Amino acid sequence: MAFRSPLRTLLRVRSLREEIRYAELQRAQQAVAASSQQLASAVQRLRAIATQRIKDMDAGLTGAELQFVAVCGSEIAIARQRQEEAHKDLVSVADSARQSFLLQRREREVVQTLCERQEAEHAEELDRRAQRELDDMFLRRMWSSETPPAHSHDEPQCSHSVSEKRA
Repeated sequence: MAFRSPLRTLLRVRSLREEIRYAELQRAQQAVAASSQQLASAVQRLRAIATQRIKDMDAGLTGAELQFVAVCGSEIAIARQRQEEAHKDLVSVADSARQSFLLQRREREVVQTLCERQEAEHAEELDRRAQRELDDMFLRRMWSSETPPAHSHDEPQCSHSVSEKRA
């Protein structure tokens, strides 16, 4: 039966947590990318409005129309500021998600290292036991081939010496 480190369960939990944190990081990075796109779009709209305002002034708009364009521009600028603040918040969330992911990765790597070390130590112990068994078998075989068979106490050890005494 193969050795199964008790840390394998903990390793599985750490791996799942790491995957969850990675998914959170991906979502946060996607939100930051979408926010960046929205900011770029807002900047383009502001530039287009400014260009249109210059054209409108050259065309001779009335004061009310110019005031309306100015109010719209200021509202768009306020919306842009809100988007920038939201973008900063999203970047902060993404940084936090990145830190959380890296922490989970480190924790998983520590448990994985401990688990691998336990399994390696177990394999070494199995190798030592197998080598010890081989050494013991070798020594038993060597010992059994060097020593004469054991005799009981009632039998004489040398049969020719007993027959010589009787003769």
